[in-house]
Amino acid sequence: MAAKAQNTITSRKVTYDASGKIISCLFCNILDGKEPGDIILSNNKYFVFRNKFPVTKNHLLVSPKEHIQNFNILKGNDGAVMVNEMMDIGNEAIATLNHKEKHDIKGKATYKSPTTEELEILQCFHVPPTNSVDHLHLHVIPNPKSMSYFNYMKYLTNTRWCITGDRAIELLKASE
Repeated sequence: MAAKAQNTITSRKVTYDASGKIISCLFCNILDGKEPGDIILSNNKYFVFRNKFPVTKNHLLVSPKEHIQNFNILKGNDGAVMVNEMMDIGNEAIATLNHKEKHDIKGKATYKSPTTEELEILQCFHVPPTNSVDHLHLHVIPNPKSMSYFNYMKYLTNTRWCITGDRAIELLKASE
């Protein structure tokens, strides 16, 4: 943790006051337009934006609009429902991008883009302490086989540091 100013603590891109109240959060600031971010899709609960450091083309992040610190905060069936909703909007965002990319400006098909059913998509969470931002976010990574070896290890699923959305749902339901 790095001290930002007297009586504040900054940890994982979130600044807290002495009482633990959030003063500033990178992802909340992206949502509010205070930080640059390419928001692809948004609904009343979640927003989807491009990862600043993508490991594959169209690597996206899905985050709740409500600030939830990380995966470990989620509990039981409510947590499982949230993860499922995040996965659904992530798939919707990838489908939207694939549709946009397969058409030129005049709306004519320029190449055959795979559907989300044809495209391998990795959806995963980094589990604390390996998460980089203390605002819950799901990685949506199309074509994960194209990742470098380093990134493959970073996103190696069902390890202590990274779990798939499906595994997260299983764990949350089992904790009920």
